[in-house]
Amino acid sequence: KKTDRIKQIQQALQDQKAIHLREMAALFEVSEMTLRLSGIELRHSDGTLALRGLDLSIDRGERVAI
Repeated sequence: KKTDRIKQIQQALQDQKAIHLREMAALFEVSEMTLRLSGIELRHSDGTLALRGLDLSIDRGERVAI
């Protein structure tokens, strides 16, 4: 299930420049507040999205809005 969620988020980030918190929460099947409290962090320098210890690579060097 975790692998499927990671793939869904990677696909969402490839298909669009931004993903709304609501959409990401739906993909993870958690509330928006859970994501806020988990400390979402976007590392612009290396293009990595970190979420509760989960690192997702973003293939583009562009900024992704969350």
